[in-house]
Amino acid sequence: RTAMRRHRRTGVPLVTSTHTDVPQYARVVTRKAIRRLFGRNLAGRWLIDRWQVHERIERMLRRRLEHYLVGCDFVLASSDADFRRARRLLSHERVRRLRRGIDKDFFHPRHRDRPMAAQRFGIPDDRPWLLCVGRLDEAKRPLVLAKAAQTLLATGRSLHVVFVGSGPLEAALARELGPAASFTGSLSQEDLRGVYAAADLFVFPSTTEIMPNVVIEAKASGLPVLLSRQGGSGQMIRTPGEDGLYIDDSDPAAWAAAVERLLDDTSVRRNMAAAARRHIETGWPSWDDVLREDLLPVWKEAVRGSLTALAPTASA
Repeated sequence: RTAMRRHRRTGVPLVTSTHTDVPQYARVVTRKAIRRLFGRNLAGRWLIDRWQVHERIERMLRRRLEHYLVGCDFVLASSDADFRRARRLLSHERVRRLRRGIDKDFFHPRHRDRPMAAQRFGIPDDRPWLLCVGRLDEAKRPLVLAKAAQTLLATGRSLHVVFVGSGPLEAALARELGPAASFTGSLSQEDLRGVYAAADLFVFPSTTEIMPNVVIEAKASGLPVLLSRQGGSGQMIRTPGEDGLYIDDSDPAAWAAAVERLLDDTSVRRNMAAAARRHIETGWPSWDDVLREDLLPVWKEAVRGSLTALAPTASA
C-alpha cells in the first residue's frame, strides 16, 4: 500500500514481484489460530467448518492482491500460477518472468565435509541424513517429514533428520523424533552450504512456495530432492525420477516409501544427485543472469514509459 500511494502521488513507476503466497499463508495461520483459541469445540467447528473463516480471509487477501497488481506498471512473476493470474488481470506485455538465481560455485558438492558438519552440529555420522531447510511452521509441513521418518525408524531403519531453521513446531518435531533429529536453528550461508553438501537427501513437503530458493541450493549442492508437486515446488524438477522426485500424496506413508526407495538404492540416489547438480549447471540462471536478463530490461522499460508520459506535448 505504501508503494502504491507513492506511485499515485509522484508518478514514479511501480514494478512488483511476488515471493510469498501471502493469502495461502493467511489461510493456514488463521486455521491454526482458531484451533489454538477454541480447540475442537462448537465455536471452533462453527468458525472453520460452517463459516470457513480461514478460506474467507484467503479470498479477501487474494482480491486485495489482485487489485494492487492492476495498478502496477509491470508485474514480475516467478511461479506459473502467479504468471497466469497476473496475465488474467493485465495486458501480457506488462507481465514478465522473474527467475531465481543461484551462486553455482558457492553452493557446490565440493563443499562436502561431513565429519566437520557432524561435529559442529552434533549430528550422528553413522547413518543417512534427511535434510529440511525452512521455517518450522504448519505452512512448510515439516511434520509430514517427521512422521515419515518415524514410520521408517519404527521398522528399524537407521536415519537422522536435520532441520535447519526455527519456528513454532520445533518442540512438536522434537517430541516426534527424539534423538533421531537435530535442530541447527538459522545458519549463516557458509554453514548452510556445508550442511547441504553433507546431507544424503533433501526432503521438502511444503505446498505454499512461490519459487523456493532452498530447493535450488540443495540441487546445486548435489542433493536428490523430494518435493510436493503443489505450489512453486512443482516446477523445480526438470525430469521427475531423474533429478528429483515429486510426492503427490500428503500422507506421510507416501513420503516414507519414497525415502526408503532412495536409501535402499545407493546407485539411483547418486545418479539423481549428479543429475540435480547438472540441471543447475546447465539449465539454471546465476544471479547475474537474473539481474541482466529479467530485472534490468523491465526497470528500463518502466522508466522510459514514465519519461514518455511526462514529456510535454507538441501543443504545449
